[in-house]
Amino acid sequence: MVFHLENPIRQSWHDVLKVIAAELGISGSGAFLPYKVWLAKILAVPDDKIEDNPAKKLAAFFEGDFEHMSSGEIILDTSEARKASRSLRLQRAVADELVRRYVGGWKKVRFLS
Repeated sequence: MVFHLENPIRQSWHDVLKVIAAELGISGSGAFLPYKVWLAKILAVPDDKIEDNPAKKLAAFFEGDFEHMSSGEIILDTSEARKASRSLRLQRAVADELVRRYVGGWKKVRFLS
């Protein structure tokens, strides 16, 4: 038996990003880049500057797998996990307030400034 541990409730990544951007004070028409533009910027980071932009460490994943995995092409079957777990059966979309708490926590530990 396999349990896929992911939120069984599908939700828009863009909606979550809007909350994160608001918490970080990021706004305006340039607040969100199209994925391909963002990826090109990551790939353009020189290898000797990888610590300035750690996303470059995951460049192969972002280039080869991330887009089709995150776009809804791959949906993990959570029916067995939900049968076994009351918490997963009761799961809802990630609430905006929880996203705000995550950002607050990241700020507190200085992961984000």
